[in-house]
Amino acid sequence: MVDTQYSKSMANTNGKILLTGASGTIGKEIAKLFSFKNISIRAGIHSLNKLNNINEQKIEIIELDYFNIPTIVNSVKNIQTIILITPNIPEQVEIATTIIDYAKDAGVEYIIKLSSTGAAKEIGTLVGRLHRIVERYIFCSGLDYTIIRSTALMQNFINMYSITNNKIALPWSNSKVSFINSKDIANFIFNILNTKSSISRNEHSKKIYTITSSESLNLYEIAEIFSSIIGKRIIYEDISLENAKNQLKSLVKSDWEINAIMELFEYFKKGSNAILTNTYEEVTKQKPTTFAEFVKTNIEKFKLFTR
Repeated sequence: MVDTQYSKSMANTNGKILLTGASGTIGKEIAKLFSFKNISIRAGIHSLNKLNNINEQKIEIIELDYFNIPTIVNSVKNIQTIILITPNIPEQVEIATTIIDYAKDAGVEYIIKLSSTGAAKEIGTLVGRLHRIVERYIFCSGLDYTIIRSTALMQNFINMYSITNNKIALPWSNSKVSFINSKDIANFIFNILNTKSSISRNEHSKKIYTITSSESLNLYEIAEIFSSIIGKRIIYEDISLENAKNQLKSLVKSDWEINAIMELFEYFKKGSNAILTNTYEEVTKQKPTTFAEFVKTNIEKFKLFTR
């Protein structure tokens, strides 16, 4: 059922929206939600071969090759708001700043930048430091903006930290980590745009939000949640950072990405990502997804890992 109240509100106030990174984990959820709410957006994807990843109504698909300037210029035409999601690669800063420059030239007024909690401090993480540079570029751009710093994704337990032989093998010791559902990030962004009545009367203007779930958990607790819901005993094996790096070498081709993930693992191991805020609930008036709810929703996928 389409929420016409929301669709009329956003249609009247926000103009055309460009979503970058639309075929990624978070981007796909944003595209789905906006389509369900009957909000027209332009979805930029790196390769039109990924078109099957986005099959929603009200979505204008456009090629957005970050290393092809004409596709960037074309994607920002007649756009008022950009939801800026960039890949975690060494060129992240170059990609983001180029989009921002051409967006400003094209008359874009407002950017919602998806960042990470690792950007909050200079020492942060490798990926966080890149996000931090982009954040500061936006601050100086003259554009209106909202920065959303999120914690790690629950979806990583499907895409990266998958259960193998009924074990979760990671080097995080007993440290607690805060995770968030990518669907909640999409919902948060939707709520920001829905309450944005104008550039001059935007309660989210020039705000930095840190959004998390309502719980931080260690991997022993996460293993218990998996066990109780799946119905099989899942254990957490606390492996060394060296073993974790060796495992990554079989999964990740880029040395840069391996180093970025390892730095993130060390960050988690120190307990630096156990942060909790109530920002999500304050803005959306809804409760964030708990880890148990996430597992229940995706139980068929997790059962495939435990056969």
